[in-house]
Amino acid sequence: MLSSIRRLSVVVLAALVAACASAPQTPVQLNVASSLASGTRVGVILVDVPKPDTTFPGAGCLLCYATASVANSSLTKQVKTWGTEDLVALRADAAKALKAKGVTAVAVNEPVDLSKLPKGPGGLNKAAYDFGALGKKYAFDKALVIDLQSVGASRNYAAYVPTDVPRGEVQGLVYLVDLASQTYEWYQVVKASRPAAGNWDEPPSFPGMTNAYYQAVEDARDAVLKPISAR
Repeated sequence: MLSSIRRLSVVVLAALVAACASAPQTPVQLNVASSLASGTRVGVILVDVPKPDTTFPGAGCLLCYATASVANSSLTKQVKTWGTEDLVALRADAAKALKAKGVTAVAVNEPVDLSKLPKGPGGLNKAAYDFGALGKKYAFDKALVIDLQSVGASRNYAAYVPTDVPRGEVQGLVYLVDLASQTYEWYQVVKASRPAAGNWDEPPSFPGMTNAYYQAVEDARDAVLKPISAR
């Protein structure tokens, strides 16, 4: 009986450890005074911004997704014409904001593919990727990473049925990694989402949706720039 209890305890403990190890990273608030003190050397990295496209969360099966894609094909055609210049400009704009605080900011202009970087230590508040090689190459000791993962328009579905109007959307992450400790000194989810003002279904140019997208772009820019510009 006692040995069974011990075995059960070991199984429960292992499950708890596994659950903790796979727990998602929680937000880390940026402490501007300590993390971005004057003289700090920060490399600004912008992961390649994806091309605008439509997504249909909730259309889980292949046939569901195909149905949603066909139903929104005119919108998708327009979404693919939307620009990302203001998002690409985040690298230079973030570097400018850092320099205004007395930080030595280095814009890393080469393409950075996170999947090709060495793995970081991982775990809560520990970096998932190792930016050490880039830090040595560009002479910085902290990495500010802007990783925008979804750009364009999103419309929620329940299988084949839309449950909401489309929304202009920009989603991703922004984080600051101290290269010496491999820890996050800032970690924030970027989720900017805007519905069209008034009627959205106005093909072929979808002006309401287009405006909603560019409003979401501005919201995403604010989410990145305002915290590092704070006094």
